[in-house]
Amino acid sequence: MGRLRRVARELGFPPVWLWARAYGKDLHAHLHIYASWPSQHLDRLVRELVRLTGDVQNPHAAGKRGFYAGSDAGGWLIAQNYRRQRGCLDGADYIAKQDGTGKATAHFKDAFGMTANINAGAQRKVGWNISP
Repeated sequence: MGRLRRVARELGFPPVWLWARAYGKDLHAHLHIYASWPSQHLDRLVRELVRLTGDVQNPHAAGKRGFYAGSDAGGWLIAQNYRRQRGCLDGADYIAKQDGTGKATAHFKDAFGMTANINAGAQRKVGWNISP
């Protein structure tokens, strides 16, 4: 998360995301991130995910079910939100439901989190005049 935070700042936007650790039957321990990442910088996000995970990009993943990009081994996937507010609410709900069985809480100290600036970032996004 620290690497993605630095990249976001380098590109000139505040890092804003919710995250949840999950534990599933097939994927075992994994992470879900719902991020606000400007579309003009998605290619950079892909490069960073390849670098962080070692899982190369699958050239055939783009376009399937609205996905922007995905990895060859299925280790990461980027989907864009085209539904504005409804998509944001559904994304947050999806993150919140990740520990429905309690398995993530049993495996990890911190199962959920968000960037500290999520409130300020959201206010700036809707045009409220707040200090940086």
